[in-house]
Amino acid sequence: MSGLDGRLSKLMPSLSAKERAVLALRAQNAGQDATDVRRSMPAEQRHEYNRFMALAFVAGCQSSVRESQAWNEIFQRPSGHGWTGGDGAYSVSLPVPAEMMGETASLLFDFFDNRNGINSLAYFGEINLLGEIARPPRRGLMSAATPLGPYAFEDDFETSLLARTVSLPRVPRRRFYRLQAEGPCRFLPVRNEGDDFVFPYEFLSPAVALEKSSDLKRWVPVPDALVAISEKIISAPWDPTASFFRLTGNLRTHIVALERQENTLLIRFDFQPVGLALLSSAQPDGPFAVEQNARHDAVVQAVRIPRRGSMLFFRFSPDDTRDLTDVRLEGDRVVCGYRVREANGTNSTQRSNFPL
Repeated sequence: MSGLDGRLSKLMPSLSAKERAVLALRAQNAGQDATDVRRSMPAEQRHEYNRFMALAFVAGCQSSVRESQAWNEIFQRPSGHGWTGGDGAYSVSLPVPAEMMGETASLLFDFFDNRNGINSLAYFGEINLLGEIARPPRRGLMSAATPLGPYAFEDDFETSLLARTVSLPRVPRRRFYRLQAEGPCRFLPVRNEGDDFVFPYEFLSPAVALEKSSDLKRWVPVPDALVAISEKIISAPWDPTASFFRLTGNLRTHIVALERQENTLLIRFDFQPVGLALLSSAQPDGPFAVEQNARHDAVVQAVRIPRRGSMLFFRFSPDDTRDLTDVRLEGDRVVCGYRVREANGTNSTQRSNFPL
């Protein structure tokens, strides 16, 4: 391949078979020599490399044949004799090898005339993929808020084949959160506050009742007690025979203060939920893991996490042939270096973490 820079030449011995096939096809389309790609290829990669090149060749041949058929049917047959029986409407099928399905791909096609560089001769519409396709397992970078996971696939990252790195924003642009609590709850509008993300929340159906006792042995409900859930205040008629009070309900609560105002007793309380935790994931449907740096304030009913300084753990998916080598910060991005596992290697995927 002509015009290779020094960095690419040094990387040639460590390229995977798929990376070599991609470089070879790009060189072929650009009219360049791909000899260096094949010359530096290890013997154990040759079978897989030939498979990728064969798939590209077969797809190219099939597409070329179908394009010729479509040309003859559309432009050399009288109007009204299309395959679908309609005036000027035709159906064209382009078989795609199953091995090429299941991952993100782009297919560009058009009916054109080499003598006309401005207008197309025909247009495709209502494009569909037909048939059952066995999709291969997804591969790529994954993240989690705890070292043991569970891990979810990252979508917002960039890969550099030359530098052998994947990079993503230091402050994630897309991360999804949920609360884990003893009772149903929901987020209120999230806000930025200083260096923190603040997640206010409220319980959906809290139930609180007041009971009294004179000897801590027998408890009875307090009649006419009024509970204001939003203000977390209970007002009840003053009872000089009651020495002790407690709260019951479907959530754990804590009495903060008691105050007598003439013939009324005011009781202020807070919710003290057990096991409330903030979970996060790179995907809206999870899986979710507990945020390690989350701080819960039960008084104001909010959870805080630092915008920067959160701990995320990264790894490649088990079916990926890459291993992380290091994780570092470069400006506003997290850069993860990687190496391609040897064909006969037994290295397991390594986890790397970094305070973001």
